[in-house]
Amino acid sequence: MNSNPSTSQFPPVQPSWQQDPGALWTDAGQYEMYLALLGLAESLKNQGNGEGCYKCLMGILNLTIPYNVTARIHCEVGKLLLRQTTNQDLAKQYLDSAFQLCQNAAAGSALEDTKLDAASCLAELCEIQGNISQARDILHGAIEQSQHSPYWQCNFIFQLAKVFLQGQDFSVATQILTLGESFSARHQAQYLNLLFQLTRAHVQLRARQYQAAALVLSNIQTQLDSVSQTGIIAPLLREELRFYLLSLEVLCQLGLGRAKSSRQYVLGLQTCSDTVTQLKATSSPLSPQGLSPDSTCHPLEAFTLAPTNLLPALTFALSAQFFGIIGYHDKLDRLGGRTIAYLNGLESIEPSPVQDALRLAMYQNLIPASLTSGRLNQALEEVSQYVALCAKDPKALQTHKNQLHTMLGMCALQFGYYDVAESQLNLAYRLSLTNESTIFVSLNMALLYFRRQRFQEMAAIVQRIRPDITHTDHVGLRCAVVVVQGLLAFVERRGADAKMLLRNGLQLSNEEDLNQLMAVALMLMAKNCAGLNEFHDVVKVAKTAYDLAEKIPDQTLQAAAVTSLSEVYALLGDFPNQSNAVACLQRFSQREHQETTLVRQNPKLNVIQWTEAVAQ
Repeated sequence: MNSNPSTSQFPPVQPSWQQDPGALWTDAGQYEMYLALLGLAESLKNQGNGEGCYKCLMGILNLTIPYNVTARIHCEVGKLLLRQTTNQDLAKQYLDSAFQLCQNAAAGSALEDTKLDAASCLAELCEIQGNISQARDILHGAIEQSQHSPYWQCNFIFQLAKVFLQGQDFSVATQILTLGESFSARHQAQYLNLLFQLTRAHVQLRARQYQAAALVLSNIQTQLDSVSQTGIIAPLLREELRFYLLSLEVLCQLGLGRAKSSRQYVLGLQTCSDTVTQLKATSSPLSPQGLSPDSTCHPLEAFTLAPTNLLPALTFALSAQFFGIIGYHDKLDRLGGRTIAYLNGLESIEPSPVQDALRLAMYQNLIPASLTSGRLNQALEEVSQYVALCAKDPKALQTHKNQLHTMLGMCALQFGYYDVAESQLNLAYRLSLTNESTIFVSLNMALLYFRRQRFQEMAAIVQRIRPDITHTDHVGLRCAVVVVQGLLAFVERRGADAKMLLRNGLQLSNEEDLNQLMAVALMLMAKNCAGLNEFHDVVKVAKTAYDLAEKIPDQTLQAAAVTSLSEVYALLGDFPNQSNAVACLQRFSQREHQETTLVRQNPKLNVIQWTEAVAQ
C-alpha cells in the first residue's frame, strides 16, 4: 500500500484522527515520532501542502503503532486519495483496511468513529464509480450500525438522500430527508432540522415541484425569524441557513421565470453573503460558529452548508442567472469574468467538483448573453470552455447534454452555420426531458426556420409548443411562445392577430421585467405597424425598441429597429433621419463582419459540430 498517488495536488486533511493513544504505546520513542509526524502533517495541511501531508501520514504507517492508530491513518489516507487524486483503487484499499480493522469497535469509541467514517467514504467511492446499488447497501448498513451516534446517523441520512437524488429518485430522497427532520427534532437540533428542511425544498425544486417548495420555504422563513429572536442558533450558522434559504428562493422564482419577483431575494443574497464572510472573519478559531465564549453549541451543529469561500461564487452564479433572465447582459458579462477568475483562484488552492458545477452554470448564462450582445468570438471561446468542462466529466456530460447541444446550436445559428445549427438543435430536442427544455429548443428552431424562410416548418414548431399542448409555469417561456406566435402571424400576413399577440407578449414581459422579450415584442410591433401602413406608430415603437435593446445590449434587435426606422423615414420623406439610420446600420454591419471574421479564423470553430460520437 505504499505506492505514491498519481497527482501532486492534495487538499487539507481533516484532523479527525487526533486522539491521545499514549497509553497504548510500548515504545516512547515511537510515540514521540508519531506525535512529531502528526504535528507536521497538520502543519503542512494548513499550508496547503497536501502531498507533504500524505508523506507524513505514510511515515506514521512505517512506525510500530497500535492497530487503532493504524485504522485511523488508513482512513485518512484513503480519504485523501479519494477526494484529491484519481487513484480510486488505492483509496479503496486503504478505506477497506480501515473498515476491517474496526470490526470489533466498541459502541461510542474512537475506533467506531473511524469505522463509520470509512463506511461513509466507501459509499462515496461507490457513488463516484457508478455503483449506486452498492452505495445504498453500505449506507443502509451504516445507518443501522450508527443508531447510538446522532452525528453519523444524520451524516448517513444526508448521504443516502444524495445518492437517490443523483439517480433522479426525488420521491425517495424527499422521504429520507423527512426522516432526518424527525430525527433532528427528537434530538432538539434546531439548526440541523432547518438544514434538513432546506435540503428537502432543494430536492423539490430539482423535481420542479415549485408550489410545494414555496410552501416549505415560507415555513422555514417563519422558523428562522423565530430562532433569530431567541438566539438558539449561533449567529454564523443562522446566517448560513438564511443564505441557503435565499438561494432557494432565487432558484424558485427564476425557475418560474419571475425575474421581478426574484429581485428582492438576489439583493438579500448579496447582503447575506457579505454578512457570513464578516462573521467568519471575526469568529475565534475556538468558536468558529460565532458563539460567545460562555455559549455552548449543539453537537449536531457540526454540519455546515458549504465552505464559506464558495458563498461569493454561489451568489455570483445566481445573480448571473437573474441578469440573464432580466436582460442585463453587460452586467452579466462583467460578473461572469469576476466569477471565473474567483473560481480559478479557489481551484489553485483547493479544487472541488462544486467549482466546476458553478463554472458550467456561469457559461450557460454567459454564452447566450455574448451571442445577443454581438460578441460572437467571445461566445465561441465560452462554448469551447463549456464543452471541455462537460467532456472531462461523464456525470456532468450526462446532466448537461441537452443544454450543451442547445448552446452549440445557438452558436451555430448566430455564426450563420444553419445546417450545423439544425443538427445540434434536433439532437437537443431529442434529449429534452422537460417541457421547459422542449419549449426553449423549439423556440430556437422556430428562429432558425424563420431565418431560412422555411415558414411551414416554423408554423409546425409553433403549433407544437402552444400552451394548451405543451404546458409550462415558466412565465418567460410562456411569454416567448406568445411573441413567436406573433412573429408567425406577421409572416403569414395576419396583421390583426399579430398585433393582438405581440401586445399580449409585451404585457407579459413588462409584468416581470423581461427586457429582452419586451424589446423583441416592440421591434416586431414596429414591423407589423409598417405592414398595416401605420407609419407614425412605427417611428415611436421602433425608437422604444432600439432604446431598450441598447440597454441590454442586443445588437440584432438594435439593427432590426434601425432597419425599420430607415425604411419608414424613406417613406415619410424624412431623408436626414434616414441618412442617420443608414449610417448606424453600416456601423452595425461592420461590427458584425469583424466578429464573424474572427469566428471564422478561430481554430476552435469546429467545436460547434461537437457530439459524443465525434469526441470518441
